[in-house]
Amino acid sequence: FCAWLAGKARARVRLPSSAEWRQAAGGGDPLRVFPWGETFDASFTVTAFDGTSEPASRRVGTKPADVGPFGHLDLAGNVHEWLSDRAGRIPGEIAGGSYGDELAHEFAVAAHAKADPTQPFSPIGFRILVELP
Repeated sequence: FCAWLAGKARARVRLPSSAEWRQAAGGGDPLRVFPWGETFDASFTVTAFDGTSEPASRRVGTKPADVGPFGHLDLAGNVHEWLSDRAGRIPGEIAGGSYGDELAHEFAVAAHAKADPTQPFSPIGFRILVELP
């Protein structure tokens, strides 16, 4: 998808690295545990455990409180996001929580996990980064 979009946009398009994702989610503030602040509230993000619906992803922005310091939406929940780190800590690294997670620490800025990119797993999506000239 990134290669296709790069041709259309005439720009470099890629997945964010772990460091870039953490910067977007936490703004570089080591005290910011979640994109919106220090305290977890399940109603702020898309999770099956907020008591509102069955487990499923939602349209981006459904939970406007799940916003990072730079205005990025759905960084804590909805779907995990693929990261680009080739030399990163964990091959197949994903960040953020998903609609299937229930524990507060799973939605934290620092929460990263490993997933096998060859196996289907529905609560994973991606966010793209467009490098401007």
